[in-house]
Order: sequence, then structure tokens, then C-alpha cells
Amino acid sequence: MLIASMVLAGAQAVLVQSALAQREPPAKSAKAKRGPAGKKTTKEARTEHVRVIDQTAYTLEGGRFRLGLFKFQVGIFDFLTVGTYTLPWAVLAATVHAKLRLVEAGPFAVSVQAGFAYFDSRRLQWLNDEIGSAVVTVLPVEAQLSYRPVDALSLSFGAAYTEVAVDGELSVEAFNGAGRGAADNFQLTGNAELRMSSTLALVVELRWLMLQRVAANANATLYPDAFTVVVVHGGAAARDFEVRDAFSVVPSLLLTLGVFNLRLGVGYGNYNVPLVNFVLPERTLIPEADLYFLF
Repeated sequence: MLIASMVLAGAQAVLVQSALAQREPPAKSAKAKRGPAGKKTTKEARTEHVRVIDQTAYTLEGGRFRLGLFKFQVGIFDFLTVGTYTLPWAVLAATVHAKLRLVEAGPFAVSVQAGFAYFDSRRLQWLNDEIGSAVVTVLPVEAQLSYRPVDALSLSFGAAYTEVAVDGELSVEAFNGAGRGAADNFQLTGNAELRMSSTLALVVELRWLMLQRVAANANATLYPDAFTVVVVHGGAAARDFEVRDAFSVVPSLLLTLGVFNLRLGVGYGNYNVPLVNFVLPERTLIPEADLYFLF
């Protein structure tokens, strides 16, 4: 009886150990999920690239597309994204931009981005025959540094310089009477993205205007705000044409459901006109709304 009890107890122990061994995955399986040479799986890589790429150093994964209300972008490679603006610029101008991620080492990433826009006001003369005839070119250049202290948090800091050139007569308030003119703009930017879940993230964008100038090769009268008039004579430049202490803080929530992305929020400060990066002098509430799909 004693021997039989010992055999029965031993058999039970073996069965328990076998059951536990079946429940626990082999130690190699976790390593196998990383792929050859520790590379990340496609699912892992795609999860990482859900991060916001606007005003950050991050780029789209190679082969992915972003189709949205305001931008269409393509990941040519993991480190190179090219795109164009859709609404409303697709109707007004031809635009293109490219972002190159130079470095991604550990939690740090560095990128540079450049763009070009071409606008011929004659395309709008069917709407307003007094708009004038001018060619406007826009050259924005920016650099971004992103830091990820933990997987759920990304912090980005950047600088953006934009030059706008006007050749011809454009009947808009900012360049009323200008034969040829140009504006340049330099801003510092910040971005924080806190991923609260797989579907919801808090995004905060910051902008601080460092410099905004206008120059003209013909007589021009500029109206930076309701109380200021700047007269620029031929060959002169309005070197101090700045909106003093201009800034903006815009928090928003980003909802991600599969390929669907919806971003809504409201902030405060001086509104920055997209693409041309011209900062308006009045401080006001700034709505944030974007809808795009990632394929």
C-alpha cells in the first residue's frame, strides 16, 4: 500500500509538471517574435509608427500612405516621407514637401523637412477679377528633434524658417500695391504626444514666433494689424515687421480606430497660417480638427 501510494503521488507530480510546461511558452518563442537578428515584426513596427508625424522628427513607415483632409503623404522608405497638401491648397497652389529622418538612435530621432509651393493668382481671377496677377512661391524648411523617454510619451522640439516671394501685383491686404515683395518667418515649435491607450492620445502643439519680416522692391503699404501701418518704399525693407510675443498652445485628442484617425481640440494664441507659416497679430481661440486614414 505504501509503495502504491508513492507511485501514485509520483505520477500525479509528473502530470502536474507536464501541464505547467504546456502552458508556458518556450523561452525561444519570445525571441522568435523579434524576427531574424532581433528585428521587429511588422505588427510591432506599424504600432510604433502610429505616432504623430506632424511637427515631430518621425516619418511614415515605408510603404504606408496617409490620406487626409489636409495632407496626402507616402512613406517611400522608413526614413523618407513625401507628400502634398490637399484642402484648401490643392485648389489654390501646387505643393510638395519631403521629410528625411537623419538619425534614430535609441529614444532620439532627428529629421529635416523642406517644401515648395507655387501659386498663380490668375487661377482665381474667375472668382475675383480684381485680385491681380502675381506668382507666389513658398519655401519652408524645418528641423525637428524628438525624444521618447518612455514608449507612451514623445517630446519634440524644432525650428522652422519660411520664405514667401511675390512677383507681380497681388491685391490682398498684406501686399496691397506691391510690385515684388517677400516675407520671411522664423519660429520655434514644440510637440508632446501622450499615448493614453491604443486608441486615444493627448497631443499638445506649441509655437513661438521669433521673427517675421516683409520686404518689397516696389512701393507697398502693409497692415500688420488694425492699428499699425508700415510703408515700404522701393528697395527698402521693413526689418522690424514683427508680431511681438506671438505664440500658440493647442491641445487636442487623437482617436485612432484601425486606419481611421480623428483629431479634435482647441487652443489659444496667434493663429499660424499653414504652409506659408504667416502668424496673424490677433490672439484668439484656435480650433484644431483633422481627419485622415493610414494604410
